[in-house]
Amino acid sequence: MTLGERLRQLRTEKSWTQPQAAETIGIEQSYLSKLENDNVVA
Repeated sequence: MTLGERLRQLRTEKSWTQPQAAETIGIEQSYLSKLENDNVVA
């Protein structure tokens, strides 16, 4: 399981939308989307 898959799983378990989750953890929704889709290179 990738980090993105795990993030999406946790978010959906809480029934949060991406904007809700992003606001809760203090990041932009677009960045969360990139993380969930494994499009971020660290």
